[in-house]
Amino acid sequence: IAFVLLDKIRDPWVQQYDLTLRLHRVTTNAELALGNYAAGYKLGDELCKHSKTSIDALPTIISKVTALSNENKRTQSIEVAIKTTQTMLGVYPKRGIVWTIIKELVWIKSYFRRHKDKDILEMPLMTDPKHLFSMRLFSQIITTAIQNGRITEWLVATVKSIRLTIKHGICEHAALAFTFMALLSVGQGDNKGAIRFANLSSSILERTNGESTKGFVYVICPVAINRWSKSSVFCMNFLHQGYHAAMGCGDTEAGSICSLTSNIAAYNDGYPVHEVYTAFRSLEEQARAHAM
Repeated sequence: IAFVLLDKIRDPWVQQYDLTLRLHRVTTNAELALGNYAAGYKLGDELCKHSKTSIDALPTIISKVTALSNENKRTQSIEVAIKTTQTMLGVYPKRGIVWTIIKELVWIKSYFRRHKDKDILEMPLMTDPKHLFSMRLFSQIITTAIQNGRITEWLVATVKSIRLTIKHGICEHAALAFTFMALLSVGQGDNKGAIRFANLSSSILERTNGESTKGFVYVICPVAINRWSKSSVFCMNFLHQGYHAAMGCGDTEAGSICSLTSNIAAYNDGYPVHEVYTAFRSLEEQARAHAM
């Protein structure tokens, strides 16, 4: 009905810009959430075409990046996110990628040798919209790239996220970057550093009341890091929290990974088979419901 009324306006993007923008944004998100991707992308592209500022366009671009990943078009999702962070936000390097990774990693290691965890956690919250959009896109690049075997991209997004955090303050998406720094530290044999980054990640989530990244944070920390220093019960509780947080914000992929990993851990820890089987059946039903 709203679009029918808009059609009666000669040029709605000129005469009723704010209303038209909000209507397109809400409808785009609804179509993408319902899996009507073609319709959602078409509406989103029209919104971006008529947007007056990058701030007006960025929420819809992020919705598109997320939808492409959900549609298993991960390569396209990564490419859209990288292009946006390069051209609209100017935070992703256009050349010298390997040199950028090395330089940023050296800087990060140096910074954390000179500063305590307290210095990080007492930083102000990030408030600038462009920086927050950059962090959201970097989070999407990290989670999508690592599933797609794009190591270079997730490394760039991780180190740039931490650089933005140190420079402009913390937000919930910083927790994801610190989690993947912990994962990288494990790969380098630095278990002490891994635990430090993992603990920082959890503390950042607590301070920012973060929910949207908790699924991936809570599946990586217990599986790759905390399982070496914490009990299996602690790790499974961590995974349960990640499952509920992820499903609560619509991240069915991270939620399902948390649930699956927890069930496997329970089986390996000697839980009764019938309980684990029941949990797997529940996960299977949820996967069907979400077309996974």
